[in-house]
Amino acid sequence: MHRFVPLFALLIVSSLTAPQARADEEPWSDTVNGFRGRMEVRVKDNLNGTPILNAYLTLENLVDIVNPQQIHWDSNYLSVRIVDADGQELERAQVFVYSGGRRQNVDLTLPYDSSLTFNVSQRGCGIPKDARALLDFGPENVWIIAAGDNTPYFLEATISVPEQKEHRGGYHWHGTLKLPAVRLP
Repeated sequence: MHRFVPLFALLIVSSLTAPQARADEEPWSDTVNGFRGRMEVRVKDNLNGTPILNAYLTLENLVDIVNPQQIHWDSNYLSVRIVDADGQELERAQVFVYSGGRRQNVDLTLPYDSSLTFNVSQRGCGIPKDARALLDFGPENVWIIAAGDNTPYFLEATISVPEQKEHRGGYHWHGTLKLPAVRLP
């Protein structure tokens, strides 16, 4: 019996020190054509007393082929909305002046068994003073949450990448990923 006590103690200590999954990691979408994704929203800056939120998309290549996988990314393939806990959509801000980039359009390559995280937010909306937060995806998709609005809001996003008819070799991923909703900070 005494020989098992040190072994038991070792198992307890090792389980306490083993790496644990981060509690703050966002959940993944279902896997579609070997890819899955998730979104994360973070405060990037605080300008004019307003926190500027950035949305980061992570795509993961789970394809069982060792070759790199490509995606033709266009920000128009991303549809977003902000909702409360009951699914009621937060009204988009009316933006009359916008002075930033309008869209991203690039070919992405993900090596075998890899992931890629990139900012899908945009910058160009005027920043109001002392709002609770601002999230900008381009002039048609800007949300400004008013100061004093303590409602929990969530970002819902769907990526729909059409099949590419012509491309330069390799596998071009296509499909639709409905990303799990992410709570805004």
